[in-house]
Amino acid sequence: MALPNITAIGNLIEDPELTFTSNSIAVAKIRIACNERKQDGTGQWVDGETTFINGSVWRQTAEIATAELKKGDPVIVSGKLKQRSWTDEKTGTKRSVYEIAIDTIGKDLRKASKVINNESLTDPWQSTGF
Repeated sequence: MALPNITAIGNLIEDPELTFTSNSIAVAKIRIACNERKQDGTGQWVDGETTFINGSVWRQTAEIATAELKKGDPVIVSGKLKQRSWTDEKTGTKRSVYEIAIDTIGKDLRKASKVINNESLTDPWQSTGF
């Protein structure tokens, strides 16, 4: 049975943490916070409950993510949802957590704050007749 694919959109709650395996393979831990936006009774948009998602990204993508992304950045991640289980050494209790094995990660440009002011930029749909 295949693992489920998942896409999550949120903000990094800390800088990506880059480490290397004993075989010198780069891996970065990613933590994001996701909020559902909804309208309250007065029509104002408010944040719903926050969901925190952990993930890991590997190899060159891990190194690029660590260099390019920082705490607070809006990101989109996509990958496989995995469950990891272990036994707590102190209590002997079995624990588990769901994480994303991230295939793709990037900044969410819908929340970009940079304004591009260039007369040569045009609407691509105008030139095609749509």
